[in-house]
Amino acid sequence: MKKLSIAFLMILLAACSGGGNAEIHRYAKEQLRLPHIRITDITELTDEYGHTDIRFTALTDAGLVFHILRDVTEGFDGETTYYRDDLQYAGLAAKKDHFHALQVRETEDDQGMLYAELYGMYDSRQGLEEMCRELQEFSDGSILVNAHMVFKDSTEIYMQDADFQNAWSLFTETDADEVMDRFMHAAAEECRHDILQEFDGEEVSAYIAANEHRIVSGDESAPVTQPDLIGNANFHGLSFACVYELMKRDGCLLEGTPEQFSFAGTDGYVISVSMDKPEVITSEGAEYVLQNPGHIRTIELRVLTGRFYAEQYELDRGWDLLTD
Repeated sequence: MKKLSIAFLMILLAACSGGGNAEIHRYAKEQLRLPHIRITDITELTDEYGHTDIRFTALTDAGLVFHILRDVTEGFDGETTYYRDDLQYAGLAAKKDHFHALQVRETEDDQGMLYAELYGMYDSRQGLEEMCRELQEFSDGSILVNAHMVFKDSTEIYMQDADFQNAWSLFTETDADEVMDRFMHAAAEECRHDILQEFDGEEVSAYIAANEHRIVSGDESAPVTQPDLIGNANFHGLSFACVYELMKRDGCLLEGTPEQFSFAGTDGYVISVSMDKPEVITSEGAEYVLQNPGHIRTIELRVLTGRFYAEQYELDRGWDLLTD
């Protein structure tokens, strides 16, 4: 990265002010809906391969500083010019004091372009409602936001890439209802009955009763449906916490907690499960890699325990549960 020469910088700045650098102003007007901007700095960015981009630092009439990057790429058909900006991210970062339940996270890429997003972790309905309220008060459509609100007790939190998130470009009342529903579903999948008590009991029961991933166990010829346990539709299996609760109800001898427990398998070996290492289960020192980290499929659970466990959809589809 290097600054342009003083003479060239002065020429460019003068051109920008006078409209000579019309493409930058046109981009701001047409793509960003900014009829007036002032260029305050121009920086030449040359990478290790000799490719050069130009970053324009701009100032809006409202005093917001942001950047526009001009990238000229040579191809078989000649040169193509691309533009990108960080206006929305700069707008979000400038309003970070608005948030309390949520936090604004800011980063810069290697070209000095800003990225910002909202992030928050919740473990109760009240905490999630507070985040939703902040977003509703903030989102007026003028600034696009990515809001990542993560249920901290979800299985994915234990993994390096926490994908259990809800993100929107804009946030509306409908989104708030949707994320609240997802929270209820996640609480059911993670066997968090303390959280489910914060929701309407009839609503929870109706959701589980209609869910094709509800758990059945007991006698295969007359299986009993668990009224409050479901599998994870995205991860195709039962969370470790759900497995723990299910086996406990079935009278299995367990040692530990829902996050880390062990039990005797069908071969007499001790099977160990731990959220510290959710991608595997261990047996006598040997590791078995799970298809979906943090979750045990019912077929795996049947093999491990020698007991009958299934999700409702397996019965509905008439699968051979002994040889699947």
